Amino acid sequence: MREVMKVYFMGKDITVTEAVDGRNAVELMERAAFDVVVTDLVMPNVDGLELARHIRKNKSQAVRNVPILLYSALTHPTLEKTRWRRVSAFLRKPFGADALLRAVNALLDTAARRCACTFGWQPCCPVS
Repeated sequence: MREVMKVYFMGKDITVTEAVDGRNAVELMERAAFDVVVTDLVMPNVDGLELARHIRKNKSQAVRNVPILLYSALTHPTLEKTRWRRVSAFLRKPFGADALLRAVNALLDTAARRCACTFGWQPCCPVS
């Protein structure tokens, strides 16, 4: 899936940093801040929801507040609702390049508005 996503983002003025697994993603988040995190629910070592938990508990506000897009072949009702508060958006597999890019752009737009007016995770402006 990582290779497919790289193709989706090519030529879109988006820099992609890949993690080989969930543990590597946690390590990357400790070293740098990202504009958005796109992660699978099912990953070796650390799953997508555990990665989201690590991100939301990070010492850095920039890391804690990064939008997280979780994707999976599992449906939303199969996941514990309380854990969903850790992620910003969900895409169900299979999805195409257009759906992924729309979701990422929406999260980036929301994050830009949120940064200007609040320190919490709740967006300050409605997303249409």
